Amino acid sequence: MNPIVVANWKMNTSLADADILATMVKNGLEHFDGVDVVLCPPFVWLHHIASVLEYSAAHINMGAQNCFYEPDGAYTGEVSTSMLKDICKYVIIGHSERRKYFGETDVIVSAKVEAVLGNGMTPILCIGELEKGEGSIKQVQNQLKGSLVGINKEDYQKIVFAYEPVWAISTFSHGDVATGEYANQICTAIKEQVGDKPRVIYGGSVTANNVGEFILQPSISGVLVGGASLKAKEFIELCKKAAKARA
Repeated sequence: MNPIVVANWKMNTSLADADILATMVKNGLEHFDGVDVVLCPPFVWLHHIASVLEYSAAHINMGAQNCFYEPDGAYTGEVSTSMLKDICKYVIIGHSERRKYFGETDVIVSAKVEAVLGNGMTPILCIGELEKGEGSIKQVQNQLKGSLVGINKEDYQKIVFAYEPVWAISTFSHGDVATGEYANQICTAIKEQVGDKPRVIYGGSVTANNVGEFILQPSISGVLVGGASLKAKEFIELCKKAAKARA
């Protein structure tokens, strides 16, 4: 199975920036089938980026950065999974920035996972400890358990689990970066909880320089990329290095 590389553009890019970035990534990965790429632009650019990629020969799918758990209604400013399902194959759920800045609890996260699955898309469920320490594995397992409340175990294989230690994400970190060995240890613990079939990926200051270190680990099936996904040349190089590491 190809490694999966998820590009989380977060709250970045103008329409012109997004167009150029997606076009460069599409052209740089044209006819390249060694990696499964997911682009997650801001909501407002989803339709446009989908049109840019429409006739691409690259293995690129569309993803959303978030969703709401209700199918419709008086929820000003929210975007439902039913609105996304015709454009997106993937939806990022429970990213640490959503949990930190918008107060998303495990209960809310599990409701979103259920909504994404219910509309035939793949949730990219993010979990990760706030601080590195002796209880890291237990923290991640508890968060994972809470984020899967109400989800049938047979549906776990339909989920991509993204391990993102908050202390290693460039938004919050103070220069700390997880090693491949450390990330693999936590991802192995996640697999012990959800089984061997689901993809478990790593995120947290992933670059073209260190992606191979993570992809080479036996329990890691791909990466979730933030800042490096906004630099077309680096992101293309990152994708190709991920494919080479897994070949």
